[in-house]
Amino acid sequence: MVYCEIDAYVHLTSTFTTTGTLVYCESDAYIHLTSTFTTPGSLVYCESDAYVHLTSTLTMPGTLVYCESDAYVHLTSTLIMPGTLVYCESDAYVHLTSTLTMPDNLVYCESDAYIHLTSTLTTPGSLVYCESDAYIHLTSTLITPGSLVYCECDAYVYLTSSLITPGSLIYCENPVLPYDTNPCYMKMLSRAEMIDPAATRENIARLNNTTKTADEQMAELLVSLRNLEESRKSYILSPRSEQTVIQGEIRKINELQKKLQSLKFLNEKSVQVVKEKK
Repeated sequence: MVYCEIDAYVHLTSTFTTTGTLVYCESDAYIHLTSTFTTPGSLVYCESDAYVHLTSTLTMPGTLVYCESDAYVHLTSTLIMPGTLVYCESDAYVHLTSTLTMPDNLVYCESDAYIHLTSTLTTPGSLVYCESDAYIHLTSTLITPGSLVYCECDAYVYLTSSLITPGSLIYCENPVLPYDTNPCYMKMLSRAEMIDPAATRENIARLNNTTKTADEQMAELLVSLRNLEESRKSYILSPRSEQTVIQGEIRKINELQKKLQSLKFLNEKSVQVVKEKK
């Protein structure tokens, strides 16, 4: 049972509770503010809401956000477990789609974010080293206008919010802007870069080079993409990597199924929240 002193959303049940109400705690979970691990049936004092510290999808105040992977909360730095629904108190970017990274992978950090593996705060633009398989806030590489970007896995393009399919080449049409304000971000991840950190650094440096024309950048990227494709083929042919690829695909399917269920539930809860607020 969770005792709530003020109107607030309780993470475990995702139902809006009024002052003095008792909400049933269905499973072991971390409760914000107290940072204590509670067991089913225990009484926990719930004092206030919290902000979600994540990135990728803009959520509006009052919405219920599905937490797909372990996440940290701003006000308390408390861990929220996967599968929970988190109340968004103000406009905030919430990470709804985690990507599994491979060991020894260098990942590009788009904004200040906590890395699950190390629990350390990383600064924008930094490369983060991943020591073991883990879900990490990742894979937004800065690209310059006019360049072609290879997409290996399903991802949303920030500028158009449209879903792109694996293997497609995406053309960046944005006007040229300084490095730190260029809005042309694209989710991309290459297995060839995973096994070649040096190539990762070189590609990021090349993509951030605005001194070359769009045609020159496209020509270089096309050559790079061909090389990456050859590297991917040889990488996927190895038994160990093939097993990893298969496991990754199975994981994607499971995540999509879980996400579909959560979206249905979110829709029902959102309607309920609107009615309750009225």
